[in-house]
Amino acid sequence: MKFKQIYLVGISLCVFLLIMDFLYFFGESSIGNGRFFYALVIISLSMAWLQFWLDFFKEGKKQKEIEEKFTEFVRAIVKFISKRKILFAIFGFFERAFKKMTLGCRECDDCAIFETYYLCPESKCPKGMRIGPCGGSRVDGRCEVFEKRYCLWEKVYWRAKNRKQLEKLEYIINPRDWGLYETSSWANYFLSLDHSAKTIDISGKDN
Repeated sequence: MKFKQIYLVGISLCVFLLIMDFLYFFGESSIGNGRFFYALVIISLSMAWLQFWLDFFKEGKKQKEIEEKFTEFVRAIVKFISKRKILFAIFGFFERAFKKMTLGCRECDDCAIFETYYLCPESKCPKGMRIGPCGGSRVDGRCEVFEKRYCLWEKVYWRAKNRKQLEKLEYIINPRDWGLYETSSWANYFLSLDHSAKTIDISGKDN
């Protein structure tokens, strides 16, 4: 957020009121005057931050709208490309090259890296554990198969903890859809074909 000149108005009024407050009411023995002193302090500080908070919430709403419109825009592009074989083939080539280079992608194409903090359970875990650590993971957090490596989910946990987002790990990732194998995870995501567009009821209650 950029600092705007209008913020100076609020800050200036705050400083002015605080000065007046300290000059006229600070140290007064009267109970009524003492309460008035603290009330003016709160009012002054509120005036200083009011416009900032209003803009903050407006920009937050605007940012959400931008993200939604961007997603719709990309979805429209992917939909257009997916209907044209040559364009889709070129799109897929660059997608696979990028994912192979950055994630060691194995082309399950029902990608879960958004839920695992960009640590791919397919390429980083020898068992491809998608919903949490296996029963063989060691007490020190290392992998059962490769004992010198830390378990993928140990790393996911620490990334979530560092971001203060541990509650997100309570979400259970839907099972992989093998029907999407070697297709396009980007297209599957934006066209709502992968697991992120599906909800599974695990409550155990009959409908």
